[in-house]
Amino acid sequence: MKYDTLASQDSIQKTMEALTERGHLPELVESKTQALARIKELIPTGASVMNGSSRTLEEIGFVQYLKI
Repeated sequence: MKYDTLASQDSIQKTMEALTERGHLPELVESKTQALARIKELIPTGASVMNGSSRTLEEIGFVQYLKI
Protein backbone atom coordinates (compact mmCIF):
# COMPACT_ATOMS: atom_id res chain seq x y z
CA MET A 1 0.00 0.00 0.00
CA LYS A 2 1.36 3.41 -0.95
CA TYR A 3 0.88 6.08 1.66
CA ASP A 4 2.40 8.90 -0.39
CA THR A 5 -0.23 8.72 -3.17
CA LEU A 6 -3.86 9.83 -3.01
CA ALA A 7 -6.50 7.14 -3.38
CA SER A 8 -8.08 6.78 -6.82
CA GLN A 9 -11.71 7.75 -7.39
CA ASP A 10 -12.48 4.05 -7.90
CA SER A 11 -10.92 3.14 -4.56
CA ILE A 12 -12.81 5.93 -2.81
CA GLN A 13 -16.10 4.82 -4.38
CA LYS A 14 -15.56 1.18 -3.40
CA THR A 15 -14.69 2.17 0.15
CA MET A 16 -17.78 4.35 0.47
CA GLU A 17 -19.97 1.55 -0.90
CA ALA A 18 -18.48 -0.97 1.53
CA LEU A 19 -19.03 1.37 4.46
CA THR A 20 -22.64 1.99 3.38
CA GLU A 21 -23.27 -1.76 3.08
CA ARG A 22 -22.11 -2.12 6.69
CA GLY A 23 -24.55 0.50 7.96
CA HIS A 24 -22.27 3.55 8.01
CA LEU A 25 -23.07 6.90 6.41
CA PRO A 26 -19.82 8.01 4.75
CA GLU A 27 -19.46 11.55 3.46
CA LEU A 28 -16.83 12.77 1.03
CA VAL A 29 -15.43 16.29 1.38
CA GLU A 30 -12.88 18.11 -0.75
CA SER A 31 -10.50 19.48 1.88
CA LYS A 32 -9.27 19.42 5.47
CA THR A 33 -11.18 22.65 6.07
CA GLN A 34 -14.43 21.13 4.82
CA ALA A 35 -13.86 17.97 6.87
CA LEU A 36 -13.36 19.93 10.08
CA ALA A 37 -16.38 22.14 9.37
CA ARG A 38 -18.58 19.08 8.75
CA ILE A 39 -17.47 17.39 11.96
CA LYS A 40 -18.26 20.57 13.89
CA GLU A 41 -21.76 20.55 12.35
CA LEU A 42 -22.35 16.94 13.40
CA ILE A 43 -21.33 17.20 17.05
CA PRO A 44 -23.94 18.75 19.35
CA THR A 45 -22.87 21.56 21.67
CA GLY A 46 -21.75 20.18 25.03
CA ALA A 47 -21.17 16.63 23.75
CA SER A 48 -18.25 14.55 25.05
CA VAL A 49 -15.99 13.39 22.24
CA MET A 50 -13.00 11.05 21.97
CA ASN A 51 -10.64 11.05 19.01
CA GLY A 52 -9.13 7.58 19.50
CA SER A 53 -5.65 8.91 18.68
CA SER A 54 -6.73 9.37 15.05
CA ARG A 55 -3.96 10.75 12.85
CA THR A 56 -6.56 11.97 10.36
CA LEU A 57 -8.38 13.96 13.04
CA GLU A 58 -5.07 15.45 14.13
CA GLU A 59 -4.22 16.45 10.56
CA ILE A 60 -7.52 18.25 9.92
CA GLY A 61 -7.28 20.22 13.18
CA PHE A 62 -9.96 18.41 15.16
CA VAL A 63 -7.72 17.58 18.12
CA GLN A 64 -6.77 21.24 18.44
CA TYR A 65 -10.45 22.21 18.15
CA LEU A 66 -11.28 19.93 21.11
CA LYS A 67 -8.73 21.78 23.24
CA ILE A 68 -10.47 25.14 22.75
